Amino acid sequence: ANSSKNQPNGYVGLDASGNVAIGTTVANPTTGITGPGAAGTPSYQLAAWGDSLTIGNEDSSGISYPSWLQTLSTRSVYNGGVGDYTSTQIASAMLAAPADYGYCTIIWSGRNNYSAQSTVLANDASMVAALTSSPKCYLLLSVPNGEYPTELTGQPGYTQVMSLNAAKAAANPSYYLDVRSYLVSQYNASNPLDVWDHSQEDRKSTRLNSSHLGISYA
Repeated sequence: ANSSKNQPNGYVGLDASGNVAIGTTVANPTTGITGPGAAGTPSYQLAAWGDSLTIGNEDSSGISYPSWLQTLSTRSVYNGGVGDYTSTQIASAMLAAPADYGYCTIIWSGRNNYSAQSTVLANDASMVAALTSSPKCYLLLSVPNGEYPTELTGQPGYTQVMSLNAAKAAANPSYYLDVRSYLVSQYNASNPLDVWDHSQEDRKSTRLNSSHLGISYA
């Protein structure tokens, strides 16, 4: 990625076209290889579970972050995202796929029920507990606030999103990736609308609509 932010066991970045890339740098317990790896190195499977932010293609481009992660990492990535899924539905889908428990796993849950913090945290914990890799290989992604009046800085929805993200980070300090903060930081300082969005801890130019990521609209 041209621009990236590394965090414990993960990274988030933008490639040359402005597409969001998210990945894990946790060593594979079998091969000892960290991802993303160079072409030709032994590969391992990854699974991405989530809602419409994971399934992607909201702009009909055919692009999702798992598809870009697969391209950039040379690893095979399963996209388990389903639009409108709550964290409970995401957990149910993941737990119904025991064949994937050994994969390095990326969990992006809570966007559609962020106000139910205890439920989201319990669902995250159930998915992490099910993983069979040793040591466990996973990332929990932060929930982004959307372009809604209740989710702008200081508003009730914003406060709930931030509280949930803080709780996710506290529960999984070495496996939490703050995607939201990175996206907010990538605003266009020459675009007045982006400057205002940044003041509200939002970034409209990375989104297709009120809550979905698109290619780059900067």
